[in-house]
This record gives sequence, structure tokens and C-alpha cells, in this order.
Amino acid sequence: MAASSRVPAELHAAVAKGKWYSVDVVVDDAGGAMTSDELLRLVEDAVGQADRAARERMPEHPARGAVDYGVAGSCLVALSNPTRSEQEALAWLDELVEALSGTPAMQVRPFIRPRRIATGEDLWEAPPALAGFAQLTTSHETRTTSGPPSGVLTETTDEIRDWLRFPGADLSYVRNRGVRRVAPADFPRELLVRWPDDPIRIFAADLKSPRRRRSLLIGPKAEAHMQVIDTSRSPVDNLAVLIEGLKICAPWAELGFVRHASPAMPDLWDIPYHLARQPTPQENALASGRIDHLLGEYVAEASVAQVLTASHLAKARDLEDFHVEPLPAGRFLVQAKDPEPWVRDINPDPAVLQRAREAFGDMIVTEETIATTVEPWRRNL
Repeated sequence: MAASSRVPAELHAAVAKGKWYSVDVVVDDAGGAMTSDELLRLVEDAVGQADRAARERMPEHPARGAVDYGVAGSCLVALSNPTRSEQEALAWLDELVEALSGTPAMQVRPFIRPRRIATGEDLWEAPPALAGFAQLTTSHETRTTSGPPSGVLTETTDEIRDWLRFPGADLSYVRNRGVRRVAPADFPRELLVRWPDDPIRIFAADLKSPRRRRSLLIGPKAEAHMQVIDTSRSPVDNLAVLIEGLKICAPWAELGFVRHASPAMPDLWDIPYHLARQPTPQENALASGRIDHLLGEYVAEASVAQVLTASHLAKARDLEDFHVEPLPAGRFLVQAKDPEPWVRDINPDPAVLQRAREAFGDMIVTEETIATTVEPWRRNL
């Protein structure tokens, strides 16, 4: 199938830059007429139609799409594997647009992720998104396969539900690329019917303007990611909401921290393309898991808010610019007394960050410690 005029001209231009298989498409419910799960199901069906057409055209190496659920009021669709030709990439995109074109409320707009296309122009204005990352306690040797501590779900189900819900939002969860809407009364039962190692993303989203969304991802690597998007509130107000969510996981966390992150799907690798800067060696080590065994005593970077242990605090120099709040299970919330310069932009004020680094002192892991501390699984090699 030749590239059709249905594909927006911007997508043709992006494909022509040479990394065509990485082009993402933002799909929005422009009129706010759909629930969040209806929107996602519609996009899943459209991606399935494009995939089936691609298999018919190129059985040996078909194009294949993936849906990212994380954006408030919209979702991202990406070609998740390299295809053989520019023509094939455009043909897949054309099938996708064809599948979506019968719904008047839908708009298809291009969004080029700088992480994937370094020279691409960002054609989509992402909503501000604060995210909390928590590394949950588990055996470091089994972290790559181990699920989260069971108490995160079994003991905090009501707290998670109450934190996620807000007026006008649909409560849904995503598992194995399937979207399920959850009635509030059924939320505990639905949440607990899951395989132990199966990642689960629970979110509440209001598809109408302003964009609003809260989400919690609990993954199989003993990680939890929380996110708050609300364009009607200030970043400081959103931070307060996010911290309440982070506290829910705090009793099981070796380490938790807050920063701006990708509104699509926050993860530890999103720094270069969302924060428009290169990660520090410590942040790279955290994202790759090379300092998992050190997280009970060290942090990778200073943050506007962190969940820490007494072992962390013993390494700090002077936390006079931070509130220190005791939490259950021997955890502490360390939060900046003035959070505004931390969250008003995607990166904190450089002077504020440097002052915090000095205050955190030996709590921030050094490159030397990373290089010289042997990971537990390597000790018997």
C-alpha cells in the first residue's frame, strides 16, 4: 500500500529524516466525549488493524505498533520495531489514520520524541508532569524477576483508590496491554486478581480540559511510579498531591524521590528527552540497576522530596532547607521548605540544586563508590 494523503504531512517529514520507525503519533479525544478506557480501546483496535494489514503486506517482517497509556486525555502510538522501508512505515501509519478517521472527535497529531529522533522538532506540547519513583524493598539478587512486596497492594488498597480518585475521573487499570474500567466498589477485588509478577498500572483520568490524571504503576522489578498531571493547578499544588501518593508506598520503599518526568510513561531513562539534559553518572547507574544494592544508604541525586531511611540521613550534612517528617516503618519524608524553585521548570534552579547537593553530602553516591562496591550477585563469581 502506498503512502496515503491521510498521513499528516508532518509525519512524512519526520519519516524522511531517516529514523522513520521511531515516529510517535498522539491520539486525542478532542471533544472529551469518551471515557479513558473507551479512548484506549479505540486506539488498541486501530493499532490492531494497522498491524494486520502490515502482516499481509510483509509477512516476514511486518511493522508492529505499541500503545503508551500515560498521557492525560490522550495516548501515544509508536512503531515499536524497525521496518524494512520508509514506504512500509508510512503504509502502517496510513492504516492507523484510516482506522481512526471515522470518529469525528478524534485528532491525529504527530509527536517526535527527541530521545529517538535527536533532530526532530517537538510538535506536541506535553502537559507538565511530576512523578514519584520508589524502589521497593526486595532481594537484590531477584529484583529482575521479583514482584513488589505484597503489602503494597493488600494493605493499602483503599488508600491507593482514594488517592487516585478525583471528581470527573474514570478509574481504570492496564495489564498486559488490556484496559479495564474499575468500579470504585470493585477496586480491591480487581486490583488483587493479578499474577504476582505482572506489572499493573492504575490510573484516573479526566479527558476534558484541563488535562488531569493520576497514576500508579507497580512493576515486577519491585518498582513503583506515581504521577500527577493537572494543568489547572500549580506545580507546587501538584507536588503536594504526589507526595501523598508517595507516602502510601513509603513503608516498603528503600528509596523514593520526586522530579519532573515524561507525561507519556515516566521511567528512569526519560531524562535526556524530557528534561533536555544528560543524566549524571549516578542517574545512569540508578536507571540501569547498578546501584540497586546501595539504595538503602545512598541516593543518586538531591530532590525536592525524598523518602529515606535513617541510614540515608546519617550521611547528610545539613538539612536546614528541608522538612524531615517521620513516616511508618522507619522511613522519613525529606521535603524542601521552598519547593517552588524545584518544580516551576522541568529542571530545578541550578543554585538551589547545588546547595541541596552540599546539604545531602555523603548521602549522594559517588562514582568511586559505584565502581568499587561489588554487587551481591557478583560476589561468588
